[in-house]
Amino acid sequence: MAEQKNPIIKGNISAILEEMILSNYQEHNMIIYPNKSVFRNICSEYCKGLFLEKNSFDNQKNKNDMDEIVLLLPFYDTVNGIRYALKRKAGINVEKYEKEGSIVIVDSLKAYSSFSPSSSVLKPSSPPSSPASNYTKYYYILHLFRSLLERANHLGKRGIAVIADMGPFYLLDKVDELVRYETSFLSKTDCIKCKAFCSYHKDNFHMLSLEQRERLLEHHYRNLIIDNNSGANNDYNRWF
Repeated sequence: MAEQKNPIIKGNISAILEEMILSNYQEHNMIIYPNKSVFRNICSEYCKGLFLEKNSFDNQKNKNDMDEIVLLLPFYDTVNGIRYALKRKAGINVEKYEKEGSIVIVDSLKAYSSFSPSSSVLKPSSPPSSPASNYTKYYYILHLFRSLLERANHLGKRGIAVIADMGPFYLLDKVDELVRYETSFLSKTDCIKCKAFCSYHKDNFHMLSLEQRERLLEHHYRNLIIDNNSGANNDYNRWF
């Protein structure tokens, strides 16, 4: 495999969470995870670090200046399963944060369904800074993304973080469309206050051709692989 412009970072859940926390807005990142339980833990622990730990350390600061809106898009897990993990495992008051709009949880299948904007304001070609400006198909997530950016600006939040499972494209047998969609984004852009984590179950990533994997790696700024087994014979070492 050719040398990648953007590095592949392997580690356990704690190490990958640290990379997620250190990531900056404008980054288009990728996560490869081994199973549903790990995806659930990533969502709950990321939110725990944001809504509980930061608030306890910085309780003298204006909360709107220190936090962000988090959009969670599960596929192999359910929306209620993610809510349960946030509430029971991470100790987050999910109802409170969902009500105020700081946490938004949507089924990934719905998020990546086709969406017809009712107004020209929402069309991908307007404004040029839209994340869909160079992609012809419009998904519901892009409408949701824009509305959350507007909310973040209105509330004075730093930006939004998106943890999105890309599984629906595999269910619908639209892998080629997935690659076109992902590669329509740069690995980093200066104009959008968002950190994105496009998440792939390892079995789905394994289904891609070598060329498709390379293209996805090139179009993500941080390629984060959750690997609790560092042995020489694990799946990840065979892929890369």
